[in-house]
Amino acid sequence: MGVESLKIIQLIVVRHAVAEDVSQHFTETTRPLTEAGRRQANGLGALFRFCEFEINDLWCSPYARAKETAKLAFPENLWRGAETIGDLQPEGDAHSLAKRVLEKARDGRSLAIVSHQPLIGRFFSVLLGRPDETLEIVPAACAVLRARVKPNEPIHYLISGFLQPDLQQKLCRNISK
Repeated sequence: MGVESLKIIQLIVVRHAVAEDVSQHFTETTRPLTEAGRRQANGLGALFRFCEFEINDLWCSPYARAKETAKLAFPENLWRGAETIGDLQPEGDAHSLAKRVLEKARDGRSLAIVSHQPLIGRFFSVLLGRPDETLEIVPAACAVLRARVKPNEPIHYLISGFLQPDLQQKLCRNISK
């Protein structure tokens, strides 16, 4: 098997940034980001630009807070072409999502996902082989996973980075200096 048949792909998974609470003005699906949430999403965008991730596709929950996070964190060509996926709702099926992600990986395409807890926590648990657990993922947290894709071989993702919002703020201050 030649080297040309090996492809390294990336998977970036983001939990939406901090959003407004449900109120008389906002429903669960229409809640926008708070000002702090917009700063978090912009911070993610600065980090993504600095790291120069090569992302082919962006999948996003249909909820307003996830769409707004994607718009602020990813380049315009990605968020304008983002695929809105109903299964990325908070109570979506983690096993189904993992299967779709692996299919995308088989195509050799790197992917970014913006979604919600508890789905993201369950999704990570499935990818890490612990499907009965749900990891707690805070708003605006981001994980970067990499996988080596070879024809007719299983795909195994490795977490190459995980950022929480407080660390993102510190890194962004250093990047901008």
